[in-house]
Amino acid sequence: MKIKNKSILVTGGGGFIGYHLIKKLLEKNCNITIFDKDLSHKAGSNIFRKCKYIQGDITKNKDLLKLGIKYDCIFHLASNASVPESVDNPEMDFMINAQGTLMVLEFARKMKIKKVVYTSTVSVFDRYNIQPISETSQIKVSSPYGASKLAGESYCYAYHRTYGINTNIVRLFNVYGPGMRKHFIYDMINKINDADERIEIMGNGKQVRDYLYIDDVVDGILLITEKGAIGEDYNLSSGIKTRIVDIVSILIKLMGKSHLNVITTNKTWAGDILEWYADISKIKKLGFEPKISLQKGLKQTIKDILNNE
Repeated sequence: MKIKNKSILVTGGGGFIGYHLIKKLLEKNCNITIFDKDLSHKAGSNIFRKCKYIQGDITKNKDLLKLGIKYDCIFHLASNASVPESVDNPEMDFMINAQGTLMVLEFARKMKIKKVVYTSTVSVFDRYNIQPISETSQIKVSSPYGASKLAGESYCYAYHRTYGINTNIVRLFNVYGPGMRKHFIYDMINKINDADERIEIMGNGKQVRDYLYIDDVVDGILLITEKGAIGEDYNLSSGIKTRIVDIVSILIKLMGKSHLNVITTNKTWAGDILEWYADISKIKKLGFEPKISLQKGLKQTIKDILNNE
């Protein structure tokens, strides 16, 4: 479906990805409603002043009923997006990611909304998959977070096949860029900025990840929305494997801290996966090509984080 001039609902629109997605949707003259638990920290943003904002919890039906108008498309971004938090509190994680997704899909069914785009995660895949990971790789989760997001995926398939809703699953790997305020790159930039002599990395530094800059992420989400096959899932990442220690080295160089000694702890956490990177051939068939290099993207991210701390 073409997005331009459409009425759009964005759950979790106050988050990092939501902000950048909404900015792009406004350029397409969309009428946007944001559904989020709290947008007070973004209240002064010119972007959000151009949208309707409804405060609510996706796990509560009475809050979803506040949304009672027809939308052309729902971008369902609202989630708990932390593996460690899911390990500490799996019930909370389930309620937000699994039950919340079911309730959003049920809202779409009742309101006859024909398009739902669900952002999922690489964490649904088996940690022992042969790399790179494709959409047909083995599914077997390693954390409560992966389990709850996989449940959301399953409900998307079920609501497509049972009720005819046009669902697309966008499986994200690692997203970074201006506006991020948590996760590895954000934490590492702050640690490097504050460090005098040394910097520590969890694990052995050889963990492999696949990072995609936020502008490319938004472009990919919209491409899948407009051109993706009905009911299909797509990996969305760069397709480039990068070791954690190499990301730290780039950050240190860009921040002028080459004197720092990098120490690896050789410690990890429950649910962590040592290596993943994406096979993006499926989304490339839709015309997707990442535009922002890791070097350029990290430079922009450093500038944003240090200017806003």
